[in-house]
Amino acid sequence: MTVFRAFLSVNAAREVDASRIHSKECFDEWVASRNDQTSSADKLRKTFQRTLTATLSGSDGRVPFAPEEEVAILQVLREKRVW
Repeated sequence: MTVFRAFLSVNAAREVDASRIHSKECFDEWVASRNDQTSSADKLRKTFQRTLTATLSGSDGRVPFAPEEEVAILQVLREKRVW
């Protein structure tokens, strides 16, 4: 979660900006923080996505994002973008 939080920011209007959370830079930093960096790139991308969505929902005993962070992240995840 620390990696994900590093890619969230708050603008002058006190709105959460999550535009960087679903980026190649966030993914690369997340991979660097993992013990298993030898998995295939495809497996790592899928695991990154599952980890982010599991944290959003608070599943597996994870501490979920704050409600305002969750809203901002969901808006970003719904965008159709390729790195």
